Amino acid sequence: LRHAFLYDIPQDQAIKRVEFAWIRTTPESGEGDSQTQESLPVIVERQDSGIWRMLSPVEGPANAEIMASWEKRLRTEVCQDFNDAPEALSDYGLEPPNARLSIYLEGDEPAQTVFFGNPAKDAKNDRMYARYDTDQTVFTLPREFRGFFPPSPDALRDRRIITRSLKTLKSLHLASEGRDFTLDLDAGGKWHFQSASE
Repeated sequence: LRHAFLYDIPQDQAIKRVEFAWIRTTPESGEGDSQTQESLPVIVERQDSGIWRMLSPVEGPANAEIMASWEKRLRTEVCQDFNDAPEALSDYGLEPPNARLSIYLEGDEPAQTVFFGNPAKDAKNDRMYARYDTDQTVFTLPREFRGFFPPSPDALRDRRIITRSLKTLKSLHLASEGRDFTLDLDAGGKWHFQSASE
């Protein structure tokens, strides 16, 4: 039986790192040859604390909700319509591909990389072509999977001021020019304002 999941992720193993890059083909000046180039990759890594952090193209906390959604989808996505002997990968938008998504699991296992191509040519037009970096087999995925691709280099960055769960927040200290104050949560669940100048 063929393994149908997009990535091979054992239930007891966590995803440690995710890398995504768009792949562009640009005409080369002069002789008309084209050049394939990968964009600066978006790299997100799970820290030892379990918190996701962006490493590239900018450093900072990653959006935990987006990463939880990604992890669930990467674990459960199923491939269909396998073609083990495609005539030409370019027919599927896979030579060169449009994008690359690599995951690394905990431990020393090598990356699992999938290249993504064009929309599949079917009656519903709701699937897209993909293949692994390790062989030429072409398969399809739901076209909506493309919605998980970061639309901008910093799309996975957490933009919230407080990036941890508010349920565990007990005190909040705010400092500005000439004025500091603290909000403390009491045992009854009420916030109390305290000015640093008092």
